[in-house]
Amino acid sequence: MERRLGLLAAGLLMIALVVGGLILLVRAGGSDHIEGDVVIFGDSVTHLSADPIVDQVGAEDLEILAVPGFRSTDLLPVLQGAIGDRGGSDSDGLQKAAFLVGYNDVLDDALEENVLAEMVELSSQFDCAVWLALPGGFGDETDDLLRSEIDRYESVHFDTGWAEAVEADRSLLQDDGVHPNQDGARALAEAYREALDDRCDSGPVPVP
Repeated sequence: MERRLGLLAAGLLMIALVVGGLILLVRAGGSDHIEGDVVIFGDSVTHLSADPIVDQVGAEDLEILAVPGFRSTDLLPVLQGAIGDRGGSDSDGLQKAAFLVGYNDVLDDALEENVLAEMVELSSQFDCAVWLALPGGFGDETDDLLRSEIDRYESVHFDTGWAEAVEADRSLLQDDGVHPNQDGARALAEAYREALDDRCDSGPVPVP
């Protein structure tokens, strides 16, 4: 009963965020870049990259849930709501998910290890989930924690593609050193696609 009430509350929060214009909710379909259904979770970094993500990742059904300014503690109910919307862990609607979470935890000095651990546990309800590492300076505080939690679940994976891209070329970021510029947005989209390809056994699909 408590679990149902929690999922209902999370679902209501999702509706409120969408109606209030605080959450970027993008649905796209018809592309064959990635097989199956994909949900992507993130903050303003993902929010700014939504258009290239749609182009690169595609998917039969792609949903991007990205909320600027949100920490992991704020994104937790968004994740709970997304799972509830798909019928919960007993349904076949939880196929693939990708996450880029933690920037605001570090910026606000508000990293809550138990919340990230709960998000990783929830992500294991998807057939395949991928967590993108944060670039150096942000990932120093989160990546070890994520790795230790992710190692508990066979269906959850850790990918360093985005972090490596930024660390190799800081010009992908705006002057604030956090948010991607246009080139960075395309690089993040590619990182999401490659992570899903490599970690979720969909096989590499060339993007024209």
